[in-house]
Amino acid sequence: MFFAGGSRGYSAASRKLISKLLPTTSSNWSNKVQIIEYKEESDDWVSEHDDDEIIFGCFRAACGNKTLKISKVSVCRTPIEGLAKVMGAEAYHAIVLVECHSNSEKKWMTLEKNDCQIVIQVSRSLDDVLLRCGIMRLRYKYRPIRREHVPTKVVSDESEKTTDDLIRFFLKEGLNKEPYNLVAGNHCKKFAKIIFDYIAKTRKYDYELKENATILAKGGTVVSSAVIGSGAGPAGAVAGAVVGAAITAGAGVAVAEANMGPTTDSLAEK
Repeated sequence: MFFAGGSRGYSAASRKLISKLLPTTSSNWSNKVQIIEYKEESDDWVSEHDDDEIIFGCFRAACGNKTLKISKVSVCRTPIEGLAKVMGAEAYHAIVLVECHSNSEKKWMTLEKNDCQIVIQVSRSLDDVLLRCGIMRLRYKYRPIRREHVPTKVVSDESEKTTDDLIRFFLKEGLNKEPYNLVAGNHCKKFAKIIFDYIAKTRKYDYELKENATILAKGGTVVSSAVIGSGAGPAGAVAGAVVGAAITAGAGVAVAEANMGPTTDSLAEK
């Protein structure tokens, strides 16, 4: 997680709060990649490893041991609680959302960097990967971590890459071996930029812009709903029930509504 622009220009009280909520380095970094495949017909599958060969094999297994074609890639954002109140739209966590296909089968994937590790989630359901940010082990059980807010898109593009291209690039660049470090610039937004810029056909993700939503659509705005949540988890994640969300892009409007339940319809192509 990272906020653009650093703490310069903020009051002393704000800088103190920023440094308290978001340390510049993380002592929890493990070089591990958590790979999760959410399954409809059986228990979810999760692995956590730092060995390149095992990571490659687990990633392929999560993709059904197939080479999936990536048709679209996006960067999404969720506000960082506490910091967002001080810094507004600048304080957000970046997530890469990937849409994959194999014949008639569609899968969704998210990749993100938190202060402990890289998390890769794969599922046939968009809600599974977009409304969760990993799995936490509690005693002998694994429990999904729910996001507090429905992510909103920042930038999207088509792609000509495959999932095999993606994992080989990831391992070649050693992206799991760069510990989270705010000062050095190794944060969620830089990670998202590296992945997006590699996968995307023509566009780039510029996280230094204060309002990246303008990249998605000229004149577009993003409106996020209120969220009711409780139960803190890693990386600021909490369980939440979404009241509603809307994305307005230029002249077009996509609105998702839910009765006290999460939805991501506004982020999927219909």
